[in-house]
Amino acid sequence: TGEIHGLQGFVIGGGEALKPESIDTWEMVYQKIADNYQFSGNIFRSRSDDMIGPTGVEEVIYKNVSETKNHGFELDLRLQWSPLVWRSRLSYSETQRLEPNDGYAVYKNYPGWLLNYGVGYSLSDALLLTFDNSHAWHMKALNNNRLAGSVMIEDMRDYFRSDVTLNWKPIESVKVVFSIRDLFDRQGYI
Repeated sequence: TGEIHGLQGFVIGGGEALKPESIDTWEMVYQKIADNYQFSGNIFRSRSDDMIGPTGVEEVIYKNVSETKNHGFELDLRLQWSPLVWRSRLSYSETQRLEPNDGYAVYKNYPGWLLNYGVGYSLSDALLLTFDNSHAWHMKALNNNRLAGSVMIEDMRDYFRSDVTLNWKPIESVKVVFSIRDLFDRQGYI
């Protein structure tokens, strides 16, 4: 079977030859919750087999194309001194492609390192104003260029983003959110 798909040409489904993707994951988690703070940390490792992806140029055929493994960690901290709240998260993740082995086996997926942090202020029981920041660095992406027949590891630019959000909860079952995303962006590359 097939269908026209955008400008990429003719797309052919995987049919009976397409195997399901499988992912095996283990994760260790530590959590501590107290009156005015919460902390959690976890480490993880996963392996993905028979990942489904497109191949071909004029006829795009979906096949089982790769096997990968991934590992990393996350640390979360939340502190509360009413009416202030501090939130932060640091994470790292790295992926290694096992098959096909084409010389581009190890790459940091998007993003490699990520730091999110912010502060919130309760203006009332129904209004919360937050200011959040996000930093990502050491990012690399696997670019599988079907048209050129090449696979490359590309460096991605580090980024910083700030958001301001006003949350209003007029009743328990309704929440209205007003956000200004990427407050200080001058280059527009996010």
